[in-house]
Amino acid sequence: MHHHKTLLLTTGLLLITGTHAATFNTIKVDDPVKPGSKCEVRKPVGSPGALITRFDQVDMLLIVSLWTCKDSGFIALMNDFKLSETEKTAIAAFLSKRYDKKEGLYERHSREAVRRRWQLLESVYKLRRKDRLFNNRLLRMHAFILDMLHYYPVANRYRKKALNDIKDMLAGKLAETTRLRYLYVAAAYERQFGNTASSDAYIEKLRKLAKTMSGKKNSAYADYMMKFIKDIKLIKPGGSLLPAQYRSQ
Repeated sequence: MHHHKTLLLTTGLLLITGTHAATFNTIKVDDPVKPGSKCEVRKPVGSPGALITRFDQVDMLLIVSLWTCKDSGFIALMNDFKLSETEKTAIAAFLSKRYDKKEGLYERHSREAVRRRWQLLESVYKLRRKDRLFNNRLLRMHAFILDMLHYYPVANRYRKKALNDIKDMLAGKLAETTRLRYLYVAAAYERQFGNTASSDAYIEKLRKLAKTMSGKKNSAYADYMMKFIKDIKLIKPGGSLLPAQYRSQ
């Protein structure tokens, strides 16, 4: 078992809710689609907390620790290797046609290689049964990594999909913390798309909900999120979601 420390990004894109760095073990796990094969993956030591991106509201620990299998090509978020038999069959068939071990996709770290890994991740998850909250988070994770790679138009297309879904979910029943997070994300994304009035409306809803949050833990989360409302108003339409004020940090 190998130990190594990975320093995580601390730019203005991030909203820190844990540690600035995490120590990882490299471990071997079973390949879920190729019996007898093992996959080397990274897993944080202990409980390092979360490192949440400021506007997309996704965990950087998951983004920097994709679990991959070089033999079969299987790829997933950390700790998400459990598949149904139907999923195994569908994914194995897909990867047999779309993944070539000789290309070394998981060993390369160029901008294009990272983008291709995330494209493969998206394709694999389309063959899995996940709930709506998970799928929305995955859209936002794609948006974040594409933004970091400077694929801005593509990143914002993912954000548009996520926003449309969030709007629909906000019309229904959600846990208080989820609703608060979605109001925050919706306000940020609407700003990005140039819809200032709509963004301000979500901010107002966010303020109202924060004042009524019940329970000590929920109230603390609401207070924490309220600190970052002012940052939403720094977002400019188009391009990166990251305001210019933070890009040199």
